[in-house]
Amino acid sequence: MNTIQLSPLQIHELNNVLLSAFERQTMMGVLQALGVTYAHLASVVVDDEAAFAAIITTASDEGWAHILLAEAVEASPLREDLQHLYQAVWESTAQEIRRMYTGGSNTARAARAVYVQTQREAAREAQFHAPPQYVNRSASSSPAQGGELPFMVPALPPQGVFGRTQLITNLAQRLHLFDSSVENTPAVALRGMGGIGKTTLAAAIGRLKPVQRTFPDGVLWVSLGQRPTVRLVQNNWGRALQLDLMAERDEAACRDRLREALHRRRCLLLIDDVWEVEHGRQFRVAGPLCRTIYTTRESVIAHELVTRTNTIRVELLEPEAAVALLQQLAPEAVTADEQSAYTLCERLEYLPLAITLAGRMLANEADVPSRMRRLQQELIERRDEALKLVAQSGRLGDSEERPLSVRQILDLSVSRLNQTDRERFAMSSVFGGDPLTWELEAAAFVWECSIEQAEDTTARLIQRGLVERRNGQYWMHALLADYSAELMVEMGL
Repeated sequence: MNTIQLSPLQIHELNNVLLSAFERQTMMGVLQALGVTYAHLASVVVDDEAAFAAIITTASDEGWAHILLAEAVEASPLREDLQHLYQAVWESTAQEIRRMYTGGSNTARAARAVYVQTQREAAREAQFHAPPQYVNRSASSSPAQGGELPFMVPALPPQGVFGRTQLITNLAQRLHLFDSSVENTPAVALRGMGGIGKTTLAAAIGRLKPVQRTFPDGVLWVSLGQRPTVRLVQNNWGRALQLDLMAERDEAACRDRLREALHRRRCLLLIDDVWEVEHGRQFRVAGPLCRTIYTTRESVIAHELVTRTNTIRVELLEPEAAVALLQQLAPEAVTADEQSAYTLCERLEYLPLAITLAGRMLANEADVPSRMRRLQQELIERRDEALKLVAQSGRLGDSEERPLSVRQILDLSVSRLNQTDRERFAMSSVFGGDPLTWELEAAAFVWECSIEQAEDTTARLIQRGLVERRNGQYWMHALLADYSAELMVEMGL
């Protein structure tokens, strides 16, 4: 059997998929979980035909599973930790594995430590940072000068990117981000609720070093927001491409000039935070060799701009990734009480924004451990406290410094509802449950309306990114449920 050499990024992906398989395990046996790992391992080395053939051959022989995994990680500086982890998994029953990943065992701690370490290794390999010549450049308006190519992507948050490696890999494959010869690739839209990390994900893609090699003519970025001055943004792109758009009569004329300039260029276009279809349309300027990524909270906007087929929903973090993010921000809080750290992430329902703000708050209190633990417990026991957490700076990619609380960020979507739907959103808190779910019949009863009217309101809540359909029911994120409860009291319902 051939030895398979994996890079740090692939090692991280392998470990991530394996942990996820066990975390979600119900009736799935250990060998079936390893089968998931095989499939993913094959997908990350498909460019190596010999390795691919070895994996397929070995996957049919379950008895070699632990040997394959041991050989796969041999080249990793973390090989001893990984081999210990896989061996522990191999020798455990399905029930023991569930206890392993929900309790505080040494193996569980080792697995999460390896996850954090491999995340860092993967980040270093994928190079989630700006090339040196771009580090100090403005992310919004610097024109290209002296042959320097435009690079408008904002800096990533200091904690880095957690739990998105697989999604980035899928996007890279779907958009052919590492193959500059492919033409006419359809645009995609990243859709998800506020605070789920769409902007950070788009910025991470723009800052991948291989992506910049694929698009030698530059990476253009705009964060539109609810009330953009579209003409001004178009002028910024024009300056970056050494075009003078000031004389153009309107936005449509600027769009046509940009489209003409990009026709034979290889550029990556990142249009973030789209709230209106018409705003997004003004940046449909990609040439055949360009790629375009939109981000938006609302499904209607995504479907109109790129079709439903090309809309990708950004999910909440997996539990391990959520705790790894919290540990990166507030290591003392996680080290002091790992189980409470898991509980906090669960209570915040794995929303990256909420975990990030909670982590920063706890980090600021680490010098008084008793106070840090008390505040952490308050977040667990009174989840509505998380709605008050405030970012110390504006959102990523926004040129304005506008600190917002979690509640204000969520309210950006709620405020777009009509009065009736806003009242029904508030009344949704009475459905209760954790997670909060409901069926249309219950909604019609609570909202005192017909089934058809309940369907219409629910559809609009989904389109605004406030509700999702899961397992035949309608689901609302825990923090949105807390906000709806506050809103219900404020509205006197």
